Amino acid sequence: MTVTTNSARTMLALDLVQKYSSVYFGIGQASAWDNNDTPPTEAQATTAIANPIAYGQVKTATLCRPLQQNESVPADAISWGTSTYVRVAQADAYTQGATYVYFETVLNKSDIGSSDVTYRTTGVYAGLTPKSGVTKPVLLPGDVSTTGVLLSYANKAVTTLDDETSVRLGVLYTVAPLEA
Repeated sequence: MTVTTNSARTMLALDLVQKYSSVYFGIGQASAWDNNDTPPTEAQATTAIANPIAYGQVKTATLCRPLQQNESVPADAISWGTSTYVRVAQADAYTQGATYVYFETVLNKSDIGSSDVTYRTTGVYAGLTPKSGVTKPVLLPGDVSTTGVLLSYANKAVTTLDDETSVRLGVLYTVAPLEA
């Protein structure tokens, strides 16, 4: 039997978090889904989100690990579902067993344009490259040279960004062990 070592999992998590400057959240699909606006099921073979509207560069990229039993919850802990995760400095990744990566950004209507923004899908891209000379943190599709690799995405009910709302987009990845 072959097993993935904890050190390999930490190495892959470190590699992903170190790519944060090329990691972007994408939003898309302004128009209603077919079938009474019911989101379609996501497919693993998908390579891009539907009808992209904008791409927001990750503002937070951190290694983390699950909170251990009887450990105090730090002030900057990450809550995800019913679990809590502790942020880990890159220098401590191996000693802390950091095999999780957390990415986050915030998007506002003003980052994208002057009109309200309606979207129904979000995705995370690694390796996104803006066109030459484009340096802003929120990109429109015309600002992008290549989107890179779509790591994950979700189709959902409608979300609208207006003058009074912003959206915090976050994702938590784990480098899971593999046994073969």
